[in-house]
Amino acid sequence: MDHKLVLVDSITLLYREAEYEGAGVDNTSLVRSVADKIKVSESVSEVASGRDSIVALKATVFWMLEQGTAAAFNRDDLLQRIRVNVADETYLVDALEASLAPLKSQDEVIDAIQRAETKLRVELNKEQVKEIIKQAYMDTHFNDGSINWPSLPENISAKLEPFAESMSGKKIHDEMVSEIDLGNLTSVADALMKARTTNSSEGVMRLGWQGFNQMLGQVGGLRRGDEVCIGALQHNFKSGMLLHLPRQVAMYNIPYMLDKTKKPLILHISLENAAEDNMMILYKWLKENETLEDFDTRDPNIDLDEAARYVHEKLTVNGYHFKFLRFDPSNFTYSKFVSLLRDYEREYEIHLCSLDYLNMMSKDGCVGGTDSALIRDLFRRMRNYTNPRGITLLTAHQLSSDAKQLLRNGCENFVKEVANKGYWADSKQIDQELDLEIIINLERPGDGSTFLTAHRGKHRMPFITPEKDLYTVYKFAEVGAIPDDVLGESAALKKVGMGPIGSDDDAFWE
Repeated sequence: MDHKLVLVDSITLLYREAEYEGAGVDNTSLVRSVADKIKVSESVSEVASGRDSIVALKATVFWMLEQGTAAAFNRDDLLQRIRVNVADETYLVDALEASLAPLKSQDEVIDAIQRAETKLRVELNKEQVKEIIKQAYMDTHFNDGSINWPSLPENISAKLEPFAESMSGKKIHDEMVSEIDLGNLTSVADALMKARTTNSSEGVMRLGWQGFNQMLGQVGGLRRGDEVCIGALQHNFKSGMLLHLPRQVAMYNIPYMLDKTKKPLILHISLENAAEDNMMILYKWLKENETLEDFDTRDPNIDLDEAARYVHEKLTVNGYHFKFLRFDPSNFTYSKFVSLLRDYEREYEIHLCSLDYLNMMSKDGCVGGTDSALIRDLFRRMRNYTNPRGITLLTAHQLSSDAKQLLRNGCENFVKEVANKGYWADSKQIDQELDLEIIINLERPGDGSTFLTAHRGKHRMPFITPEKDLYTVYKFAEVGAIPDDVLGESAALKKVGMGPIGSDDDAFWE
């Protein structure tokens, strides 16, 4: 670190910030942190070798810090102060005279602030960057056998990522997703049009169950770009939801294209079940729902060509392209997921991506000191990519042992009790990253029937949904799982064992 140069940049930054007429610019903490790293001694040998000028410049920096950025500094007085303090080292005065030269506009002032700020951030962070690189060097040369080589570049990149913007001088707008300028009526109108489209019947993807559409409020379906999480205990139809909801979107929605030069796509990505098994599950459900007869997928006489045509016809009837993928979760990271989506985006406009399950993915590349923080960072990173692109990300997550204890204690209305209260396994705060959470649970009243109960939790949208619409119940059919009802009369129930919503059948099961 060139202490004199750093102190000159610090004085320049404080001077320019005091000169700036705008709001929201304050790097006093940055300057203080950098100045505190400069340790000087009052020994005779160091003063004789020129360290006295460093002491003087550092004293000037702290004097300016005491004044605050709201104070205006007189350029001539400031230069005179420094000229007296640095004695014969006139080159320092020359350097400051040049860096504090009058500027023509506030735009030039803010550019000068950003240049000086970048220089100081480099000085503040480069020791940490060097340590990260040094540790990577030591590991690769002396701990070769214990390194996970496929994940190494990603892990190093994740550690260096926090320093990338501050040390490169990138402006905040380089990563800006959108901007609305109230002084530009066209900009405002475009924003309102986008909001109306996102929440309209055209832009929303309705589901096959009316009760679920109703719990999603005025929009009546899944919005493009939302990160949606289904919460449930083990073996409670999470994977079933992640398979059936994309099917319903494909079967009951005409694709609303933002980019008409591309093709609409729905992705189902499994990190658990084989893609071919999911295909057969859908085929079985579609056949049973149509014939109302049990369909044995183990029958060797099944015409597989006919089955392929049948599923293709059902899922592409409205123009959607539908792809089933499976990945090994051990090395499937968020960056590989993003790379996959980017590859598809060259040809397709992705409307919905169902991922079974996000938490199974490798956390390599995520940042956090605990497993909980890593999981939350994974959810955040995925939403940061999919939301601006209008890709609805649908996944599921396990509920915690505390939620299971509620059932053991005889909790009634389990999904109502759990929704919106952070009963997530391994990371209680992932709901802070979500746009929509739906808690589900299977209930069996004892007569051989099974019911799916669901309650909507958090929903990030500009409308309030009536409390009575947040809860719904569906009964599993003897064959065909839960039939879709979006094209006919609603089959949603008020409670387990009661009649459909809107009916007069309020009788409980005996």
